[in-house]
Amino acid sequence: MGTEERTWADSPVWWMVAGVACLVGALAAVWFAAAYGVETMMWDTSHGTWAYVARPLSDVVTVLGFALAAILVALGAAVMVQALRRRSDAVLA
Repeated sequence: MGTEERTWADSPVWWMVAGVACLVGALAAVWFAAAYGVETMMWDTSHGTWAYVARPLSDVVTVLGFALAAILVALGAAVMVQALRRRSDAVLA
Protein backbone atom coordinates (compact mmCIF):
# COMPACT_ATOMS: atom_id res chain seq x y z
CA MET A 1 0.00 0.00 0.00
CA GLY A 2 1.48 3.27 -1.12
CA THR A 3 0.78 6.54 0.51
CA GLU A 4 -1.20 8.91 -1.63
CA GLU A 5 -0.86 12.63 -1.30
CA ARG A 6 -4.14 14.29 -0.36
CA THR A 7 -5.01 17.78 -1.53
CA TRP A 8 -7.56 20.33 -0.36
CA ALA A 9 -9.97 19.05 -3.02
CA ASP A 10 -10.02 15.67 -1.28
CA SER A 11 -11.36 17.20 1.93
CA PRO A 12 -15.07 16.57 2.53
CA VAL A 13 -15.19 19.78 4.57
CA TRP A 14 -14.28 21.84 1.51
CA TRP A 15 -17.02 20.18 -0.51
CA MET A 16 -19.61 20.82 2.24
CA VAL A 17 -18.59 24.49 2.42
CA ALA A 18 -18.89 24.75 -1.37
CA GLY A 19 -22.34 23.14 -1.23
CA VAL A 20 -23.53 25.51 1.48
CA ALA A 21 -22.17 28.45 -0.52
CA CYS A 22 -24.21 27.33 -3.54
CA LEU A 23 -27.35 27.06 -1.43
CA VAL A 24 -26.79 30.51 0.09
CA GLY A 25 -26.28 31.86 -3.42
CA ALA A 26 -29.59 30.29 -4.42
CA LEU A 27 -31.34 32.04 -1.54
CA ALA A 28 -29.77 35.32 -2.59
CA ALA A 29 -30.91 34.81 -6.20
CA VAL A 30 -34.49 34.12 -5.08
CA TRP A 31 -34.46 37.13 -2.77
CA PHE A 32 -33.13 39.42 -5.50
CA ALA A 33 -35.62 38.19 -8.07
CA ALA A 34 -38.52 38.54 -5.65
CA ALA A 35 -37.41 41.97 -4.44
CA TYR A 36 -36.90 43.28 -7.96
CA GLY A 37 -40.26 41.99 -9.15
CA VAL A 38 -42.16 44.00 -6.54
CA GLU A 39 -43.80 47.18 -7.76
CA THR A 40 -42.11 50.33 -6.61
CA MET A 41 -43.43 53.79 -5.84
CA MET A 42 -42.36 56.55 -8.19
CA TRP A 43 -43.37 60.16 -8.55
CA ASP A 44 -45.98 60.56 -11.26
CA THR A 45 -45.45 64.00 -12.75
CA SER A 46 -48.63 63.92 -14.81
CA HIS A 47 -50.80 63.59 -11.69
CA GLY A 48 -48.44 65.18 -9.17
CA THR A 49 -48.60 62.23 -6.79
CA TRP A 50 -46.93 58.94 -5.97
CA ALA A 51 -47.95 55.89 -8.00
CA TYR A 52 -47.10 52.21 -8.01
CA VAL A 53 -45.13 51.32 -11.13
CA ALA A 54 -43.85 47.98 -12.33
CA ARG A 55 -40.10 47.91 -12.72
CA PRO A 56 -38.73 47.50 -16.24
CA LEU A 57 -38.10 43.89 -17.25
CA SER A 58 -39.30 42.63 -13.86
CA ASP A 59 -40.70 39.44 -15.41
CA VAL A 60 -37.40 38.66 -17.12
CA VAL A 61 -35.39 39.34 -13.95
CA THR A 62 -37.74 37.16 -11.92
CA VAL A 63 -37.49 34.23 -14.35
CA LEU A 64 -33.69 34.52 -14.62
CA GLY A 65 -33.34 34.82 -10.84
CA PHE A 66 -35.37 31.69 -10.20
CA ALA A 67 -33.52 29.83 -12.97
CA LEU A 68 -30.20 30.81 -11.39
CA ALA A 69 -31.51 29.67 -8.02
CA ALA A 70 -32.54 26.29 -9.46
CA ILE A 71 -29.10 25.82 -11.02
CA LEU A 72 -27.36 26.74 -7.76
CA VAL A 73 -29.57 24.36 -5.74
CA ALA A 74 -28.77 21.51 -8.13
CA LEU A 75 -25.07 22.36 -8.01
CA GLY A 76 -25.14 22.63 -4.22
CA ALA A 77 -26.88 19.26 -3.89
CA ALA A 78 -24.37 17.61 -6.24
CA VAL A 79 -21.45 19.10 -4.34
CA MET A 80 -22.85 17.96 -0.99
CA VAL A 81 -23.41 14.43 -2.33
CA GLN A 82 -19.79 14.48 -3.49
CA ALA A 83 -18.74 15.56 0.02
CA LEU A 84 -20.65 12.69 1.59
CA ARG A 85 -19.04 10.24 -0.85
CA ARG A 86 -15.56 11.59 -0.06
CA ARG A 87 -16.33 11.39 3.65
CA SER A 88 -17.50 7.78 3.38
CA ASP A 89 -14.44 6.93 1.26
CA ALA A 90 -12.20 8.48 3.92
CA VAL A 91 -13.92 6.49 6.67
CA LEU A 92 -13.59 3.22 4.76
CA ALA A 93 -9.92 3.83 3.91
